Amino acid sequence: MTAQEVRDQIDRSWAEAEANVAQLEGTGLLAAAPGEEILAAVFMHFTGRHYRKRDDRVAIAKATPPPGEIQLLLEAFLSDTAEDP
Repeated sequence: MTAQEVRDQIDRSWAEAEANVAQLEGTGLLAAAPGEEILAAVFMHFTGRHYRKRDDRVAIAKATPPPGEIQLLLEAFLSDTAEDP
């Protein structure tokens, strides 16, 4: 294959994979991209060690701000509970 043929094949494969993932929902998405396997690869690449669910999930949760929608719900809930006697 020429370099251009390889690029073309990659582009076609990428578009096909993107279309396949776009059709997935719920548990199908979880099966397509298992979070723990992704975290294991990311941790190995950037830290040179394996992902340790027991320790690392807490550190990730503490370092990650909640999405805006959840933050607004939490603030509304906390303000409501502060006003209740």
